[in-house]
Amino acid sequence: EFLALCLAYPLFEEVIFRGFILGELRNRLDNGFLVRGVSKANLITSILFCGVHAFAHGTTLSALTFFPSLILGLLRESGGSISLCVFVHSLWNCSLLMFLF
Repeated sequence: EFLALCLAYPLFEEVIFRGFILGELRNRLDNGFLVRGVSKANLITSILFCGVHAFAHGTTLSALTFFPSLILGLLRESGGSISLCVFVHSLWNCSLLMFLF
């Protein structure tokens, strides 16, 4: 389970959310920046990311994913690749697990 939380889930989630959803929304929306460089696409993607986590972890924990999701979206939009997003997401998950256990 540790490997899944530290490697598999971040990879899967970043491909879906920052790779596919954020990419599609950036192509389809008038993507003006809302606040401090946060695009509409990033905001919508982060809300969806938070919502999906609510099903698995409940609302409190899912709310804690919102700001990290915005940061991952900023990384994706500034760097163009999801590789850094996967790395940071993995690092976050591993750090959280080590803190909790």
